[in-house]
Amino acid sequence: MAVYLKMPQSPSLCSEVCVPETDSVTVFQCENFRTILGDSNNLICICESLALVTIQVQPSAVMIHEAWEKCNSSNVSLAGSSYQNVSCTRCQTEVGKVFKNLPPHLSKMSGHISLDVHKISSYEVQQPAPKKNYDEILFKMQQEFFKMQQEISKVQVVLMNLNERFVPIEDALALEAGGTD
Repeated sequence: MAVYLKMPQSPSLCSEVCVPETDSVTVFQCENFRTILGDSNNLICICESLALVTIQVQPSAVMIHEAWEKCNSSNVSLAGSSYQNVSCTRCQTEVGKVFKNLPPHLSKMSGHISLDVHKISSYEVQQPAPKKNYDEILFKMQQEFFKMQQEISKVQVVLMNLNERFVPIEDALALEAGGTD
C-alpha cells in the first residue's frame, strides 16, 4: 500500500529546508512505472513549499539529462538558479531535477537529486531490528568465563584444604576402627 507524501499544491517561497526524524524508512518510487528511485536513508532534505524531496546519492534508476535550463521567473525562490531534468530510466518520465546556483536557504539541495513529490509515490517500511554486536557479546562471554574459572579455582583450593584436614582424621578413625576388632 503506497503512502503519499503530503505537500502543498501551490509552491511558495521556501524559507526552511528540514530533514524529518523517523524510525522507519521511506521508499521513493516513480509514480508511473513504480521503479524505486531511492529511500530516506539517503535523504538530505524535504522542501515542502517547492514539493521536493532531495536525496544524496544518484540511484541507478534515474537518468540526469546533460542540458542545464534556467528556472522560470514564476518561482521567486528559484530565481537565478539552473537545473537538469531527472528521469526514470525505465519509463523516461521526468521525476525531478538537479539544481545549482540556489539561494542560501536552499543550498542543501544544490547538486543533489530533488524528486518532485507530485511525480513520485512513497511508502514506509519498518527498520530492521538492530544488529547484535557479536564481538561485544563474545567479549562479555569471555569475561564471564574467566570469572567462572577463577571461582572454580577458589573452590578447588578449599576442597584441597579440606582434603588435607580430612585425611589425618580418616586415618585416625581407620586405626581406631581397626584396633577395636
